[in-house]
Amino acid sequence: MREAELDRLKNDQAMLNRELKAVIQSRCEALAEKDEILSEQIAYKIKLEIFESQNLQSSKQIAELNADLELARNENVKQRREFKHEITILKEKIVGKEEELRRLRKEIVVLREQNSELTENLESSREIQR
Repeated sequence: MREAELDRLKNDQAMLNRELKAVIQSRCEALAEKDEILSEQIAYKIKLEIFESQNLQSSKQIAELNADLELARNENVKQRREFKHEITILKEKIVGKEEELRRLRKEIVVLREQNSELTENLESSREIQR
């Protein structure tokens, strides 16, 4: 009887050892899976931080580009105003030059007439002197 009890206890111990090994194996697998999940979470967090950093950098660059674009627009508007002003001044100068040209042409006509008259007078004087 004692031997039977001893065999039963040995069998119980062997069964408990197998169960303990299975539990330890399951625990190790669970810990490995937990570590893998934690590793993936860390990798995702790092990727997310990199993405957010890149997004922030892109936002800063876009803001800088928008500021540069606004400056360029303002400069363009300023140049347009200056060009319009210069065009207005040049048009006024052209009008003035055209008026001066008309005046000079009239003056040339008058001078030619005077020249013709003087030439005629000179010729008349020469004829009279002969």
